[in-house]
Amino acid sequence: MLKIVLPSAVSRNFRAYRSLDFRPLAKLNTIAHDFGIVVNLWQFGEHYSACLLKLSSGWRIVLNLDEPETRRTFSLAHELGHYFLHRHHNETYFACSPGVDQGREREANLYAARLLMPSRVMVPLAEAGMDVDAIADLLKLSKHAVQIRLEMMGLK
Repeated sequence: MLKIVLPSAVSRNFRAYRSLDFRPLAKLNTIAHDFGIVVNLWQFGEHYSACLLKLSSGWRIVLNLDEPETRRTFSLAHELGHYFLHRHHNETYFACSPGVDQGREREANLYAARLLMPSRVMVPLAEAGMDVDAIADLLKLSKHAVQIRLEMMGLK
């Protein structure tokens, strides 16, 4: 029987596994390594931000070297979301491109947002009056990702 796992439950359990106590994750490479996932950088140009590959040698996440570190951080969390939520499907890769299941993309985005910006972190920051720029700088994430997360939570 297939067990359905919601993105919030997965990311919450994942943070507990790493003993990170809901703090923002800056070193996702360590987490990927713990699960045997190799992370590489590659120049994709403007076509892709990242992809998750299932190879005969194991799983690999490839991040776009041409993107800023803040974007690569979210992309890595997004691809980890695909790994934890969707790896049981038969696809050999997950990438943001036309024809990709947009439902799975939304789930991976939600996973990444909750992993990097959990409500236990975001609510106090917003209530303290910090703006998007300040939160993005503090968490080392893009302003765009922080803005979307605050809107999703009804905080902006």
